[in-house]
Amino acid sequence: MKGYYELKKTETGKFHFTLNAGNHEVILSSQLYPEKGSAENGTESTRTNGTHEARYERKLSAMGEPYFLLKAPNGQVIGTSEMYGSEASRDNGVRAVTAHSSSMIDREGPVPVRCFQAFSASRLGALIIVAPNVLFERFRRMT
Repeated sequence: MKGYYELKKTETGKFHFTLNAGNHEVILSSQLYPEKGSAENGTESTRTNGTHEARYERKLSAMGEPYFLLKAPNGQVIGTSEMYGSEASRDNGVRAVTAHSSSMIDREGPVPVRCFQAFSASRLGALIIVAPNVLFERFRRMT
């Protein structure tokens, strides 16, 4: 499954984006932007720079946790990763961003999630929690 960018507006009216892997895990987060257009420019910068290994700066936090920054050629930080438990995990995170950064899929706001009770032919209930775009396909497979 392909990755995607998610653009969100905060309660204070600022914007930020995340790059999510196909499994919906956040793999890169941006800074806060005052305008939506600036955040959209940030996603474009990630698409442009995210495929270049040289644009990643691998770092350790003050507590010794590995993480990475994605930087533009001028040195400006485009996005920051989560904190990882090991340098190997961090390097896998870099590979994930490299693989998904060129995605052309954009979503605004959180992916809505629906929860409902479905019954299969055997009448055994199954709780399904999925995004609406996959809801029908998963339900169809169960019946």
